[in-house]
Amino acid sequence: MPRVALAFTARDEQDIIERMIRWHLSQGVDFILVEEALSSDATPAILDALAEELPVVVSHTQRSHAEQAQAMTDLQAQALLFGADWVIDSDADEFWAARDGSLRSVFAAIPAGVGFVRAEVDEFACDLTLLPHHRSWSGERLAPKVAHRPGPGVTVHFANVSVTGTLPGMALPQLSVLHWPLRSPEQAAIKCRNLIAPVPGRAAGCDAHYRRLEEDPGAALAVSGTHTRRLTQILLNSTASSREPGAAHGSL
Repeated sequence: MPRVALAFTARDEQDIIERMIRWHLSQGVDFILVEEALSSDATPAILDALAEELPVVVSHTQRSHAEQAQAMTDLQAQALLFGADWVIDSDADEFWAARDGSLRSVFAAIPAGVGFVRAEVDEFACDLTLLPHHRSWSGERLAPKVAHRPGPGVTVHFANVSVTGTLPGMALPQLSVLHWPLRSPEQAAIKCRNLIAPVPGRAAGCDAHYRRLEEDPGAALAVSGTHTRRLTQILLNSTASSREPGAAHGSL
């Protein structure tokens, strides 16, 4: 079976970070690499505590959101050193899920000549919270995210929507990325403050969206999304062991 890593960057994600990590480990991810940068909440302490218990490696840096692509490229190089066969390029508010089986089993079935896969993104809703009803800043469906085979010449591009320097890719309908962008008015306001500054390549509509959130975070929280009972149960039991029947994860 392939050795699967998950990599992501985190800033001010204290309300979701443990749930996100435990979910992926329960679904066959072997280890997780995370770069924490500039958090003002409990995110650093939560990550350090999880690293004592689980196969999680944490780097604390001062990189800004504009440097996210370089951070992800560095993390995939680290995953290669740890022996990963696949790297899931994730955001802290994304939950990767297999439509059938585990993440590990999905990656095990990918042909050898495929260097990366694309997974469609859906908004995620469960009974813990309300979610915003948007597909993207322009109103269209969110762009697919990628997972890839790590390599010394691989570059992960901004927002994890593409990679270069690896073998050809393919869409993989067996995978779904469930996006949980806003969890409460308070968290929405924090996200707004962190991302309101211009970021190269981000559309003006994105900036306008966050300015509206800053004015009234609660207005964006409306019922929407894809309900997933399996993921909901993990979230509700996020402080329990990350192992589920039939799921396993290794150590570094």
